[in-house]
Amino acid sequence: RKLNLNSENEWENDMLHWLLDVPHGSSKKKKTCSQANAQQVIRRARQLLSGRGITYKNWPEGVMFAKDESITLEDTNFDTLHDRAKAFEEKYGKDKGNGWLLQHPIHKMKLYQEYRSDEGSDI
Repeated sequence: RKLNLNSENEWENDMLHWLLDVPHGSSKKKKTCSQANAQQVIRRARQLLSGRGITYKNWPEGVMFAKDESITLEDTNFDTLHDRAKAFEEKYGKDKGNGWLLQHPIHKMKLYQEYRSDEGSDI
């Protein structure tokens, strides 16, 4: 089933269902997310997919990750984006939330992209 990416609600609802109900992660410890973590992932995914980018209170004013970039659930290489996020944090300051600002959400977006692909579904 192809998702309508023009409808924020459709991809968000599908991804939220996946985060909360479909065990995912490494083969040894597949699990689901808590409601709070799932909401954080959706919030960050929305910021990245919209091109708004992500800012952080501990970074210098005006510093934003991935602002005005074309990030999609279909085509983005999330491994590359994850590497960029790590380098960005090295430069501007690490996330004091243990990775929930950039690294975990980007990894979850990668796993979701793989899930949709494995399901034979277009995103």
